[in-house]
Amino acid sequence: MYKPSPYPLINKIRNDIIFVMIILIGGLIMGFIVLPFIISKFEQRAYTADQQALQRAVEQHKENIFPLSQLPTLSGSVGFPVEGNIQGYQCDDSDIGEICSWLDFEKMVLTGSLTDSAVIRSADSIKNSSATNAPSGQYGWYLGETGNVYSQPAYSVDLGYP
Repeated sequence: MYKPSPYPLINKIRNDIIFVMIILIGGLIMGFIVLPFIISKFEQRAYTADQQALQRAVEQHKENIFPLSQLPTLSGSVGFPVEGNIQGYQCDDSDIGEICSWLDFEKMVLTGSLTDSAVIRSADSIKNSSATNAPSGQYGWYLGETGNVYSQPAYSVDLGYP
């Protein structure tokens, strides 16, 4: 270890330095263990907040447009998006069985049910083509058959939140 000094102040400083180093190392280890869980919780809350904001916007859109002529989706349809078994944005009605139920943020902004399409940072602007968030998010938001808002893919810790 170290040789005790005949001066008590030097011994106290050494002990304080060693104590501070032990606390810092312990704090760093705890930080590396706990920090990912904390970040994941915040990302999941942000994702959930986006989903709830979109759900409120869909409900508000239904109230603002009376009689409801078209749902706030890119093609007016609901259900799990099926785009001719092709990945990415193919909402062109070229496939007979195509369901293009991605939410149309521009429609909701125009009716006043959504303040701005850039508010939803998690939206994938390829799928939700009227989303103006930059950079684009990882989740395509769509309207299910029950009228609830879902994302494709569902929330994942690996994807996180943009």
